[in-house]
Amino acid sequence: MPAAAAAKPIRIGYARCSTAQQELASQLAALEPVCKRIFSEKISTRVATTADARR
Repeated sequence: MPAAAAAKPIRIGYARCSTAQQELASQLAALEPVCKRIFSEKISTRVATTADARR
């Protein structure tokens, strides 16, 4: 098998909403066809830290 075929990149997506008016659905829909794994979060900008940021 050629090295180029074995080195196919894995795309990881990240969707984030920071206001109540934003929604994740359109971001997730755009990422799903091209990303193997998608991380998402919906937080307020008033929150100092998130659970993911504390790890």
